[in-house]
Amino acid sequence: MRAFILSAGFGQRLGLIGKDIPKALMPLGGVPQIEFALYKLQKCGVKEVGINLHYKSELIRNTLGDHFQGIKLNYFFEKEILGTAGCLKNAEEFLSEKREPFFVINCDAPSSIDFISALEHHKRGNYLATLILRSSSEATSYGILGVDNLGRLIKFLSHYAPNKKNDSMVCGMFTGLSVMSPSIFKHIPSKRYCDIAQEIYPKLISQDKRVGAIISELYWADTGTIERFLQANRDLLAGNFLPDFDWPTKEFLFVEGEKISWGSGIIEPPVLISKNAIIEKNAVASQNSILMSGSCLSKGSKLVGSILFPNSFVENDLILSDCVVGSKTIVSSKAKKLKKISFHQ
Repeated sequence: MRAFILSAGFGQRLGLIGKDIPKALMPLGGVPQIEFALYKLQKCGVKEVGINLHYKSELIRNTLGDHFQGIKLNYFFEKEILGTAGCLKNAEEFLSEKREPFFVINCDAPSSIDFISALEHHKRGNYLATLILRSSSEATSYGILGVDNLGRLIKFLSHYAPNKKNDSMVCGMFTGLSVMSPSIFKHIPSKRYCDIAQEIYPKLISQDKRVGAIISELYWADTGTIERFLQANRDLLAGNFLPDFDWPTKEFLFVEGEKISWGSGIIEPPVLISKNAIIEKNAVASQNSILMSGSCLSKGSKLVGSILFPNSFVENDLILSDCVVGSKTIVSSKAKKLKKISFHQ
């Protein structure tokens, strides 16, 4: 089976941090978050994955290589961004070759969702696409979709299937995760930008084409903003979702329970820390903080619910709360107390 991971975006919602690191490589629990998607696909029996690239494409290719844990990786570079449907059309030959359904997944949406259940529903209903939804208080901000009692999508944002507007339905928001059949390519234009949520799904629903949906209550996150990125890391440390691989990796130590000494400093769990990170005298790392390789928390400073990227440096007597410090970045002690800020070089 094959799959496609959407990874070409600029990560603009991540602010300045997103300029340094493509969103596919943003570290979740110290691991590039695209690896969470790849391990999940591996668990589903996927053997080949297509990945679209644009921003910092070589950095992603060099990080992942041509194979990942037995999965062959196929890259599709976009000179200009093609959108969430245009990128699939660009990979049509690859995704259609096996003449079987394929998974589509975002690189920045870690989840515990059962893809196999979605695949089985997709096959039973002979759908063009099957969308994975979730019920959420945030559904209004993401856009509301409706599913009938047979698991068929009859509402997509403001668009309804013919004569279905007054039918009973269960509502949810789209996670960006889906199963598709190659026949969907008949409905996607070639060689131009095309957004699947704005252009393709509304048309399919309005024309009464067969689109399925399942609603999952399992964990899902969108890490596309700094706030959501921090929350997903907190969720991982709290055990709110479990990766499909052994975590943490050998480079890190996950400290739980009582506070401990680390060098001349202190860790107040839960904290994830690289074995190469430094905590100096009277410095404290606490409450869901993550310190990556080569990072340093200097004398008298405190880290609360914050992330230090590799080789970052926090000067003396600072308090950082809910902050992200980019790689090779120095946070000056002149600031004293900082909250909800991201830093980069």
